[in-house]
Amino acid sequence: SLEAKVVTHYQYGPMDGKGNGELSLFRKTFEFLKENQVIVGDSNFDSYYDLAVLVERKVNCVFGINGTRDNPFVGQDTPQSGETTRVLERPSFDHNRINREAWEKLPSTVTIRIIAFPVEGRSDQKFIVTTLLDQKEYPAEELSELYGLRWEAELDIRCLKSVMDLADMRCQTPQGLIRELAVNILAYNLVA
Repeated sequence: SLEAKVVTHYQYGPMDGKGNGELSLFRKTFEFLKENQVIVGDSNFDSYYDLAVLVERKVNCVFGINGTRDNPFVGQDTPQSGETTRVLERPSFDHNRINREAWEKLPSTVTIRIIAFPVEGRSDQKFIVTTLLDQKEYPAEELSELYGLRWEAELDIRCLKSVMDLADMRCQTPQGLIRELAVNILAYNLVA
């Protein structure tokens, strides 16, 4: 939580095989999300499926733009800042990405806002995708600042790994590892 500076929920998964990636673990958290929450994440989470499911749950998002997404701001005369709204169409079915039942439940379109903004001290710019469509209520500048705060969460995760020494867990059983993780997160929350 950027607001509370504590871990409000976490997921764990197998060391290898299906379901161990960051995106799979992220999707397991959907059931814990509450209406009107805002999820801030990197470009790994900018997919039609995740945007559609979050919008359906009335959860908003601010993600970095995925490199595979058509970016209207990329070009020779790219402005330093700007925004546009796009209506995304549901992609064709791909059994390697999603099962047929989940794909059929997706809406036929999702509306997103793409924001380009300059990065202080750098000559390039960043791009974000958001489901917060109201430009007056959610100004582009505030959303770009919010996205910048995502880095603080990354530093908190690094703190868990290095300062809390979770990079090398010591327990020898799956149940022991689950308890070790939970105790370290509890300790982190107590001092956060």
